[in-house]
Amino acid sequence: MVSKEYRSYLRTIIRTFLKLQYEYLMFRKPLMKRIGDLKILVVEDDALNRDLICTLLKGFGDITEAKSLDEASAFIETLRFDLAFVDLDLNGKPDGFKIAKLTKEKSIYTVILSAQKDQSSIKKAFEFSDCDNYLFKPANISMVKEVMGHFDSQNAFLKTDKIIRSKFKTSSPKLTDTLEVVKSIYSAQSPIYIFGETGTGKQVLAELIHELNFGDMKKFYHLNCSAISDPIIESELFGHMKGAFTGADSRKEGLFEKANDGTLFLDEIGTMSPLMQNKIITAIESKKFKPVGSTQEIESHFRLIAATSSNLSDEVQAGKFRQDLFFRINGVHLILPSLKDRKEDLELLIENISQEHLSQRALYLSKDVLKTLKTYDWPGNVRELKNLINSWLDRGISKPEIKEIPTHIINNENIFSKTKYRFITKKQIQQIKEMGLKEFVRELELEAIETLYKENRKKLKPTARALKVHTDKVYWYLDKNSGEQYELIQ
Repeated sequence: MVSKEYRSYLRTIIRTFLKLQYEYLMFRKPLMKRIGDLKILVVEDDALNRDLICTLLKGFGDITEAKSLDEASAFIETLRFDLAFVDLDLNGKPDGFKIAKLTKEKSIYTVILSAQKDQSSIKKAFEFSDCDNYLFKPANISMVKEVMGHFDSQNAFLKTDKIIRSKFKTSSPKLTDTLEVVKSIYSAQSPIYIFGETGTGKQVLAELIHELNFGDMKKFYHLNCSAISDPIIESELFGHMKGAFTGADSRKEGLFEKANDGTLFLDEIGTMSPLMQNKIITAIESKKFKPVGSTQEIESHFRLIAATSSNLSDEVQAGKFRQDLFFRINGVHLILPSLKDRKEDLELLIENISQEHLSQRALYLSKDVLKTLKTYDWPGNVRELKNLINSWLDRGISKPEIKEIPTHIINNENIFSKTKYRFITKKQIQQIKEMGLKEFVRELELEAIETLYKENRKKLKPTARALKVHTDKVYWYLDKNSGEQYELIQ
């Protein structure tokens, strides 16, 4: 039997060896970047194995050691932990399963570290304890590095998902697909092109990608290319030297320069003239440019996000947008669906908009009001919906009635459409597409006759005069289509 003195001496030797091994590996091949100040629980009854895992975890945060179920349970109830490394067999009992279950219930990333390799133990660890990892003893530096990498990626994924859900509240499959792409590409440096109608949230998405990548909103620069002329765009993007043109009283840093190590968001880039498109190609491609009036080249490493409300592919086909520039900005293509295509989000959006209003006033929509809002196509998208909700709350309206809904929304008319119809509505056009023109006209005539017939107290002659048609026509329509008998002379 090994004496206590010998075991103590052996532990000292092993601890010294592990320390030297750790420091050597850290010097030659550093472990991954430390993930903040982690709180780590190590549950192991064997002192040598406990020393081993604690030494390997050194540098990742504060380590709390436990040797039994009771000790571990007390720590779990009173302290906060990010990770837990748990042995299954503690003092001859399989208490590790219970401890792992407790840590998972506290949302602690849990690693089983055991000498047991049988499938029954592995199955119980994952099914009963719901552990995140099951590793075989003895622990080693590569094992710890892999665990920390997995923890880091999972932690980053959860954080990313939380940030995305705070910006875009949706159950729409189309929008969800786009946001899933964002999760996988936000940290890359490829340029991003966002396509979406006005009001769908292109700037919100660009800011979100920047926040996920850089952690805050510093060095995010936005330029709406449709709002300013070519000379101003050139000065805004490239900057200028003092005296470069009349009014240039001092040197100005352009957005290309300011956005170094950050994000440059060019909204409505499709409205740029061909001349400006040509000027920015080199800056986007090589990240090098010259300010207006300068012969010296400046280098800037920025993440480019471009957006349009028109389809750039069509613009390229029509010769209005340079194909080579399109290929340079279209590294990752993201599509934001219109509100018309994600009406399942309408109630969720209304709730979120009303809760963010400064008045803190509750908003209640009746079934009729909600039904009316759902039949509208929302050409102004989320921005238009937000304006409507805020206008109600600004006026102190907590329970809007139908009469307080704008007429164009009730009639589903696009007030932003360039096409102006004298009589027909957008809803009627849709009905014609579904029914056919002949059937639509028949139904329209019948409804007009029946409506005016009732208004004229079911008298044929006054109805015919109002319709400016012969009485026989009114009688024929009513007799043929309504299934009632009418007298010709009234």
